[in-house]
Amino acid sequence: MQQTLATVNEDVRQQEKQVQTVRVLTTEVRRGASLVTASRTLQHEAMVDMKAKSKLHRTFTFWRVRRPYKWYIFSDALLICQRSSGRYPFRQRKLFMLRDVEVRGSNASTLRSTRKGSLEGEEEEARQRQGRPKREKPVVLVLTTVGHAERQYKCWAGSEEAMSAIVAKVEALSLDLQAAAAKKHAVAL
Repeated sequence: MQQTLATVNEDVRQQEKQVQTVRVLTTEVRRGASLVTASRTLQHEAMVDMKAKSKLHRTFTFWRVRRPYKWYIFSDALLICQRSSGRYPFRQRKLFMLRDVEVRGSNASTLRSTRKGSLEGEEEEARQRQGRPKREKPVVLVLTTVGHAERQYKCWAGSEEAMSAIVAKVEALSLDLQAAAAKKHAVAL
């Protein structure tokens, strides 16, 4: 009896996740309905500032302008969206399969050292009073796409906790996908 209840509860939780995924993709993301699949479920959402590393004529590398994005982390993919005007609050910018990305956090101590009250924070305030450009905050996340179109992004989450949650969720889902692929491969043999 308890086994049956546990199975039913798990099925209900899975259906609730699928309903939430469909709701988010059809009401928040322009053209998001095309991303709905039976196995895709929303695992995490976060607002993240990003900028991309670009090359000019194969020799000159530069970082593009930092912009805010919303990350939707699904069971198999990372959807990156930008604010939009109109019916939908966000529009799709990039869709990466989790097997093709690596997300890693940077050293948390560098984040703490630039907060107000520290020597660096006072120096930063002096720079702003003098009209000099503000220095960038330390990088909190680095997103790297792998494969034929390798690209690197610097990313900033709202807090150290948000950064840790993103990194942990992507790592856990990537491990789950690798284990499922290995199991599928072993069954095929």
